[in-house]
Amino acid sequence: MGWNSYTCYGITVREDECRANAAYMAEHLLKYGWQYVVIDGMWYQDTGPLPGEKPWKPVFVHPLQYSEIRAQYCEPRIEPLPLRFDEFGRLLPDLHRFPSSAGDAGFRPLADFIHGLGLKFGIHIMRGIPRQAVEGNYPILGTAYHAKDVCDTTDICPWWQGMYGMKLDHPGAQAYYDSMVALYASWGVGFIKADDMGVPRYQAGYVEILSRSIARCGRPIILNVSTGSASDTSFAEHRKQHCEMWRIGPDLHDDWPQVLATFEFLPRWMMHSGPGHWPDPDMLPFGKVHIREWEATQGHPRMTKLTREEQATIMTLWCISRSPLMFAGDLPSSDDWTLQLVTNPEVLAVNQRSSGNREAFRQDGIRVWDAAAGDGRSRYVACFNLGDAPAAIDLPFAELSLPATCAVRDLWDRKDLGTFTKSFSAETALHGARLLTLTPVK
Repeated sequence: MGWNSYTCYGITVREDECRANAAYMAEHLLKYGWQYVVIDGMWYQDTGPLPGEKPWKPVFVHPLQYSEIRAQYCEPRIEPLPLRFDEFGRLLPDLHRFPSSAGDAGFRPLADFIHGLGLKFGIHIMRGIPRQAVEGNYPILGTAYHAKDVCDTTDICPWWQGMYGMKLDHPGAQAYYDSMVALYASWGVGFIKADDMGVPRYQAGYVEILSRSIARCGRPIILNVSTGSASDTSFAEHRKQHCEMWRIGPDLHDDWPQVLATFEFLPRWMMHSGPGHWPDPDMLPFGKVHIREWEATQGHPRMTKLTREEQATIMTLWCISRSPLMFAGDLPSSDDWTLQLVTNPEVLAVNQRSSGNREAFRQDGIRVWDAAAGDGRSRYVACFNLGDAPAAIDLPFAELSLPATCAVRDLWDRKDLGTFTKSFSAETALHGARLLTLTPVK
């Protein structure tokens, strides 16, 4: 449970914004279990001055000039900017956006601030080794190898060309990852979102090499592997051995058709979900999003396009499926309704303490999920109306493996609805959800 900077700030998030979101989380969300503050991609990339700021000249350790770097990349889809890294090719925070990282501090000052609030700190990384480090042929810490010895110049991420892949059978590749993760651990990192680790090409090598480095670093770090396939579950057992979270679908935006697609692929992953290994359908697109996007310019700020019913549907589905909860909007901009959406203790208990989660049955436009509650007697039941009109969803107790008479409680409204025999009819709004506890009554 935490916050990620990507959907609201793209690749231009700044230290003051991270601190503001962390402070809000500590004050409003920590007591409900929210604890991770994660900086997403390109924190090491100079994005230049943001609107209203004075120009700033980047400082990074590399002999090539930016114009020469540009000429080498052959008009990539997203053109790499200069990166900041140390004498061993390990990426460092951009001084412009993270001023407390000056000198050799790295993210340690920011992590110390976040830890001081009782929270945990995480970062995003890309697969491989920086291309600029390869061009400069930087040494790999603790070895006689250099970047050119371990890189694979034919292996480049299709959507960001700032990194080269690596020869994973070369001992210098593991040594580079070991040194990189050791640096992150020294900063106080407790969560790594590792990107461009798609399936099936990288389902083994890169996940394993990074997992080994984390095991050796001397600090507990959650590994979240991104991206992944929504349909191919064949790699699930491998993921369960090597990481705590793995993405099972595309980036989720405030787009209702994407939410509908999640209902189709999420059920097949439930058999692989459990303590220490969680399939991840991506972040919660709530609150204020797209404040800034890819470029160092103003984005298109807006409150999420999803209706309140659609947001409640996402939160209900993520909780009944025990999916990781990562808030994607700007926390300090949250209104009271958004805050209550993510702080209902009875709803969060389903996410944190249920078991046997599954899609129980479906009809046209209707989905019903259930799970065992922690008391060993009751069942959590989630009803989803994906159709084009309000609907009454009938819940036959026998079909949910319950006895004939049950007491029903509405978890979103936090009130008892009474005792019912054989079934309960859940009136559900358009694109809405109900989340109930059904408890047998003798």
